[in-house]
Amino acid sequence: MLVAAAFAGATIGFGLALTLDEAYGGKSVRRREAPSGRRLVLLTAAAAGLAVIVWSSTSGPAEAAALAVVSALFLALVATDIERHLLPNRLIYPALPVVLLLGPWLPADGYLSALVGAVLGFAILLAPNLAVPGALGAGDVKLGALIGAVVGAGLLLPALTIGVIAGAVASVIFLLRSRTRRTSLAYGPYLILGAFSVLLL
Repeated sequence: MLVAAAFAGATIGFGLALTLDEAYGGKSVRRREAPSGRRLVLLTAAAAGLAVIVWSSTSGPAEAAALAVVSALFLALVATDIERHLLPNRLIYPALPVVLLLGPWLPADGYLSALVGAVLGFAILLAPNLAVPGALGAGDVKLGALIGAVVGAGLLLPALTIGVIAGAVASVIFLLRSRTRRTSLAYGPYLILGAFSVLLL
């Protein structure tokens, strides 16, 4: 079964790598260009590995399927944020209702917890976005809502804490190694790392 899970994950990851440019929208889409080999390899391998972990850490097929959907969404968001510093509304807006509907089969463990988690995740990340312009982008705030819907109210603070700490450490390293401070660090992958930490560990 683990081999089948890895194959299914690899197929999903490969499909994401091929179609991900459609999520960017607008003039930034370069439809004539094929996906980079790096994206194909990394997304395929990451999706295969996550599929194995998800199958091994869940108690039934319904929970595994729900987490597989979330993992694919998170991988797509990680890839877009790393490549273009963008968390597309085309991904986040449809993902929110889907994740809320999957609430009973996710760590949120229910519709109410998923809804409360989404509201709290949005509110918690909205505060630094408003208080310190440029600290977090609007996409990160909406990602907070998505993470809250996945992990629920009870696990939201641990997930965000891990993500914020990981992002802060990465930011310090990035600034120390960068010759210019004009470039910015994609923060979404670290928030998603925090979510995965409480989802799969």
